[in-house]
Parts: sequence; C-alpha cells; structure tokens
Amino acid sequence: MPDVTTYLDPATLPFPFCPGCGHATALNRLNEALLSLQRDPHRVVIVTDIGCSGLSDRHTITHAFHGLHGRSITYATGLKLADPGLTVIVIMGDGGCGIGGAHLLAAARRNIGITVLVLNNMNFGMTGGQHSVTTPAGAITAMLPLYLQFIGVPVAEYGALPVGLYILFIAFLTISRIPCYAGKTLGTRIPRDKVLPIFVAVVVVAGLLFAYPFEMLALVVIAYLALIPLSAARYRKLDREHMAATAATAPAEPPPPAA
Repeated sequence: MPDVTTYLDPATLPFPFCPGCGHATALNRLNEALLSLQRDPHRVVIVTDIGCSGLSDRHTITHAFHGLHGRSITYATGLKLADPGLTVIVIMGDGGCGIGGAHLLAAARRNIGITVLVLNNMNFGMTGGQHSVTTPAGAITAMLPLYLQFIGVPVAEYGALPVGLYILFIAFLTISRIPCYAGKTLGTRIPRDKVLPIFVAVVVVAGLLFAYPFEMLALVVIAYLALIPLSAARYRKLDREHMAATAATAPAEPPPPAA
C-alpha cells in the first residue's frame, strides 16, 4: 500500500465548526496520528454519534458510521468484535459521553481495543449550551431568558440589549475566578437523621421539575445567581480557617545559625 498523505477528504473541507472550536484541532491531530501509523484507510472505521462531534465522520477517507446519541461505543464494540483487525475510533462529545455513560464504562472494562475520543467542550454546544455531565461544578446556564420566555415573561419585548447584557454577565462569571463554596466541605457522609428529609426534598423537587420544568429551571438559575455572594463569603471563611489551622500545626522554623 502506498503511503497515505492525508486521511482527511479535501472535498469536504473546511470543517463546519464554529470559529475557535477545538473540534477542528482534534480532527487535525487525529489525522496526524493516523499518518504516523499509516493504517490502510479501508481498515479504519470512524464511529460518531449525534452532536457537533457527529459532524466529524464525513471528513475522512476511512469508513464511517454515524449513529444515535450516546450509542457510538456500542456500534464500535460490535465492529471490533466482528473484525478484530479493524482500527475502530469513536468520536463523541461530552453530551454523548453522559447519555452513553454506561457504554463508556463497559468499554473500559472490556478493553477490546477501540479508541474513544471525547471532544469535551463541557456543554451541549449544538443545542444551546445546556449543562452536560462534564460541565464544571458551579457553571452558570445562559438559558435563563429562554426559560422565562416559556413561563410567560415577555423577555422579547425588552429587546436584545437586556438579553445580550445577561449573556455577557454569564460569560464574565464563566471565566472569572470568583471562589465558590463546595458541598464537599460538608463531609463524605450524610448524617442518618438527615437522610429522610433530603430524600423527600429530592423527590418533591423532581416532581416539580417534571410538572413545571421551565418554572423550576428559572427558579434554580435565579437562586444560584443570588447565592453567589454567600458562596464566595463562605469559601473565604473556610479558607481563613484552613490557613489558621495550617499555621497552628506547622512546625516552628529553627533559629538561624549563630554568626
């Protein structure tokens, strides 16, 4: 087989991803990796699912399989079991990684020789930026104007300026270094007398979320935004306590040697 000079199909370029998106970089690096391996394109299969990452399979000269959201690993597993000599590469996003989380764990346990690339942009990028399973703790949703619109608040009547300012505010919070209080500081176990109240609260909130989805989503976002100052204050208090405890237990420095 003559040397392959590229595994990308020039007729399908440029990539359709948004400016600045890392998906294009990931595909270029995948192309470089395949070039270093010099695998026969007819023995390579790119398997994708739905989402921005699912646009990847059309850009290679290899075989491709475009499947359902979160199920790409199951198709790849079947291909590898049917023909162990294939080079099977899964390209999925963090959305599919969450929806197909059980498949990801099963593939890691079986370890049959497939490669899984998770293009993690930490949100559902194609459908509007909703949270995904890899969204960092404390990340803020930009969907509040849409939630309010669904519950009857005439957001559109106020024009694009308030919505744009809100989005800029969310962008600032996303890249800011505002410290947040984490529930991890509460300990690793829930006290026994708190289990039943917490369980009941979770059931009630879940029921309300199903019955009044947009109202609950809007309420959660507003409550989260309102609690940021309290969260930052709590974090600073815990940080001061930690620094004081560290200083109290630190060994005393030896005196300098006599001249």
